[in-house]
Amino acid sequence: MSKIKKIDIAEIVPAKKTIADELELLLAAARKKGCLTTDEVTRDLVINCDASAADVDKAYEYLASKSVIIVREEQPPLDADESYSGEDSTRHYLKQLGKVDLLTAEEERELARRVSEGDKEARNALTGANLRLVVSIAKHYVGRGLDLDDIIQNGNLGLMTAVDKFDYTKGFRFSTYATWWIRQAITRSMADLAHPIHIPGYVKDNIDRMKRMAADIEQKTGVPAEDDELAARMNITVERVRFYRQLMQKPKYTDEAVGEDGDGATFGESIPDPTAPMPEDIIEQGLLKELLFAAISALEPREQIIILDRYGLKDGKPKTLEEVGLLHNITRERVRQVEQKALKKLRRPKLSKQIRNYRNNA
Repeated sequence: MSKIKKIDIAEIVPAKKTIADELELLLAAARKKGCLTTDEVTRDLVINCDASAADVDKAYEYLASKSVIIVREEQPPLDADESYSGEDSTRHYLKQLGKVDLLTAEEERELARRVSEGDKEARNALTGANLRLVVSIAKHYVGRGLDLDDIIQNGNLGLMTAVDKFDYTKGFRFSTYATWWIRQAITRSMADLAHPIHIPGYVKDNIDRMKRMAADIEQKTGVPAEDDELAARMNITVERVRFYRQLMQKPKYTDEAVGEDGDGATFGESIPDPTAPMPEDIIEQGLLKELLFAAISALEPREQIIILDRYGLKDGKPKTLEEVGLLHNITRERVRQVEQKALKKLRRPKLSKQIRNYRNNA
C-alpha cells in the first residue's frame, strides 16, 4: 500500500479559497459523525464551490491525509420502468421513460457543449434523456411527506438546474453531476413542508453553512459560536447572522396547543394584543383612579358630579361643557364655573399630594 502524500490545504486550488473553507467544514462534520460519504464530499465541493474533477481528487487526498474515513455511496439503478401502484398518469409516465435510451459519455459531452452555446434543442435532449435518473432518485424519497409524482416534479427542477450549470470541461459525467442537484431539489421541497414560510434556496444554503461553522467552532473551543464569530467567518453582517438564527426557529401556529395540562389553551391566545394596555398599565390606572376618587370625594356633591361627567370617570366617555349642561339642565357657562372651582380645590397641596407622590414613584 503506497504511503499517502501529506498535502497542505493551501495547495488545493489556492485561488478558490471557498474550497478550503468547505474542506474545513467537511473535516468538522467527519469529526462529529465519524465518517463522510463520497456523495456528500463531492456534492458539497461541486455545488458549493464549483469544483472540477481534479479539485475533487485533490480534496480526497487531503481528507485521506487527515485520516478521514470516507464511505462509498452507490448510485441508484436506473429502474424507471419498475412497477408502480400509484396514479395512472404517473404509471404511464414511468412506462414512457423506460423506452428512452441512455446517453453515452460522448453523447453527453456533445449535448452539453451545444447547451453551453445556447442550443435549446440540445438542452431539451439532455434533459429528456435524464428524466429516468430523476425517477430512480425520487423513489428513494417516497413516504417522507410527498407523493412520487410531486417528488419527481421537484427532481425535474433540479435536473433542469443541472443542465444549465453543467460544465463538460470539468471532467464529470453529467448523470453524476445532475444527481447532486436532483437530490438537493427534492430535499429542499421536503424541507419546505416542515417550514411553512418560504425561504429562498440561497438563504437555506447560507443557513446550512452557518450551522456547520457553528458546530465547528463549538467543537474546537468548547463553547457555542458567537454571532460576531460567525459573521466574520461567513463575511456577512452580525444582523444577517441574527436574521438566519430567527429563520432557523420553528414557527408556531396560532391554534397550536401549549402546556401539558390539557386545558385546551392555544399559542394564539398567548399572543398579546398590541392595541391593548399592558397589565402594569391597567394596575397603575386602577390605583390612580382610586386616588382620584378619593380626592374628588372631598368636593361638594355638585362639583363631584360635574368632574365625573366632564372627564368620563364614571363611564369612560368625557363630555363637552354643553353635553354636561344638557345632562344636568344648567348652562354651559355654569358647568365651566363649577369645573374651574372643583379643579382649583383639587390643586390644593393637601388633596393632590397623594396623586403627585404616586405619579413620581410609578
